[in-house]
Amino acid sequence: DSSNARILQLQSVQINDYLTKIETQLNKLKHLDYKFKNQQTLLYVAVTLMGLAFFLSVLLYYAYSHTKKILYELKMKNVEVIQQRESLKLQGEQLVEMNHQIEEVTAQKLRFFTNVSHELRTPLSLLMSPLEKILETNTNPNIERELVVMKNNTNRLMRLITQLLDFRKIEDKEM
Repeated sequence: DSSNARILQLQSVQINDYLTKIETQLNKLKHLDYKFKNQQTLLYVAVTLMGLAFFLSVLLYYAYSHTKKILYELKMKNVEVIQQRESLKLQGEQLVEMNHQIEEVTAQKLRFFTNVSHELRTPLSLLMSPLEKILETNTNPNIERELVVMKNNTNRLMRLITQLLDFRKIEDKEM
């Protein structure tokens, strides 16, 4: 029976060896399971981050395209504003020119009325003096009535001419 004991002892050593190897394999398996779970968690985090990065890139692309569209619209409006500004500047220059022309025409008109007034005043003054002398020397009542009407009308014409000249003086002061 010593050979049986020896076989049993060898079997026992072999079983212990196998048990040690099994425990080593179990430890390796636990370690590999731990690594697997860590890698799996890391994979979930990486996939989540990639999804988030994709979402952010889509959002960024949308913001970029929207900003580009707004910049284009602003550029078009800026061009329109510049055109309107140039148009208003041109209109302003035209208004200044027209205002200058109106002032020139007004000045010519006033000069014309002043000249006409002076041209009318001189002969009217020359008529008034002899008319007054005739009125003083006249004895005929029918003629006197006609002479008074003439004198009143010449006085009225003289007042109108004086008013025209006064208007010219006022216009000159305003200019």
